[in-house]
Amino acid sequence: MVRWLILALLPLAFGCAGSTASRGERLADAYRVLQASLLVRDYRSAATLFDARLRATFIAEAERAERNLSISELELLSMTMSADGERAETVSRITYFELPSTVLRTETLRVFWVFTEKEWIIEGVEGGPLSLSFPPQNGISSSPSPNPPTSSW
Repeated sequence: MVRWLILALLPLAFGCAGSTASRGERLADAYRVLQASLLVRDYRSAATLFDARLRATFIAEAERAERNLSISELELLSMTMSADGERAETVSRITYFELPSTVLRTETLRVFWVFTEKEWIIEGVEGGPLSLSFPPQNGISSSPSPNPPTSSW
């Protein structure tokens, strides 16, 4: 039921970000779709936001972790866009646990985005339970992650 709700809202979220919406508004919409998808374990909807090179890997890893991974909170800390508006980075705090452990873990999750034609696509993820990164080339942040990935699927 929840999966269908998210799928029904995807066109609405991107439809509202029509030609008059700024790239910043479109990035915020894409982030909200990612956030909602991850919180309800709708990894297939989240996969639609990934670059084609990462999509299959993300789906395979998410299917493997689907029964054991539970994300309880995903809080946006910052959203930064490059000067040319072609690349962006979102930094979030993610709280999750992976069974059989019931200990909540909190980590920093960095998502690297690239703008293609009319939408934002994820080109890398660093930190949290779903680290799928190609070397970021976004020029947004040159410093190493303050919380490097400690777990992988």
